[in-house]
Amino acid sequence: MSVQSRQPGTAEACRRLTEYRELISTRNAGMSIRYKGTTIFRLYHELFPGSSERLFLDIYGSVLLAGITGAGTAGEENKNYDDDIAALFDSLRGMPGLCCIEGLVFQRRDRRGVHIVGTAGLVPRRVIAKEDGLSYVIMPLRGQNIGLFTESAHARRVIRGCAGGVRVLNLFSYTCGFSLAALAGGAGEVVNVDMKSAFLEWGRENHLINELDMRKVRFSKLNVMKSFGRFERFGHYGIVICDPPPFQGRSYDPARDFTRLLRRSGALVSPGGLLMVILNSFSLGNSHIYDCMEAAGLIEGGSPHFTPFASVMTAEGTIEGLEGTHISIYKRLD
Repeated sequence: MSVQSRQPGTAEACRRLTEYRELISTRNAGMSIRYKGTTIFRLYHELFPGSSERLFLDIYGSVLLAGITGAGTAGEENKNYDDDIAALFDSLRGMPGLCCIEGLVFQRRDRRGVHIVGTAGLVPRRVIAKEDGLSYVIMPLRGQNIGLFTESAHARRVIRGCAGGVRVLNLFSYTCGFSLAALAGGAGEVVNVDMKSAFLEWGRENHLINELDMRKVRFSKLNVMKSFGRFERFGHYGIVICDPPPFQGRSYDPARDFTRLLRRSGALVSPGGLLMVILNSFSLGNSHIYDCMEAAGLIEGGSPHFTPFASVMTAEGTIEGLEGTHISIYKRLD
């Protein structure tokens, strides 16, 4: 096996995180100071040396979520790593600022899906944790869909800063994290659209526990790709957020539908408004978003006509995501 194809396992990941516990503790302290009212953030992220796999560590209130993202190591599912995970939990909980941690979940994310390798300590079914003062219901034992993705934290902050007084359409809304951020930023109305009623109910609970004005928010159980005609009847939006899943069976296939999705989403943006596009892919990046925007006729000579929104982070209008999340924001000019 070549060095490039090396597949690190759970035991190595636990040892590596233990080695970096002081760095993790320092980052936790720094993030807590920088983002007041936040108990949800990424503590550590790296590409394993000599490998395409990624190691991550997130904090959600009283629970740590650690894991590996990549192709997967053959035979790992048949092994027990309870001792390695328990040792990692004990080493992190002993560090300054992390003594309040009650439990740890270790995941393996690969092409087959998300697998919980093991847990340590006390991991409750539900945790209420905060990001920028907003409370979110987190379910740490639900695999990948635990309630909020740390990879999109900065994107939520951008939406909060731009949403004042505008209508927002949140497509593939999941548990409505962008909706909470938009309403906290003063949005006039937010429409959340997802085809899974369980996620919309989860999102509704997130709004209720934050005591947000429910007269300004709607939850619509719809297949996004089949509902653009309905969206168009309700007029234009100052912000359209397009955050499709990596794959949704026959309902959404990025290889087949992404360019069409951008074309139809762009048509819903008001002149001067913003289109936020999130691509969840390990093999494609922000350049693919731009290429698809161009193929959709939204960049040069098209109508509507968009340009990268340069005041966010870079001249290309891109927000750096993590572990396969790529985020771009475009502004409509015409």
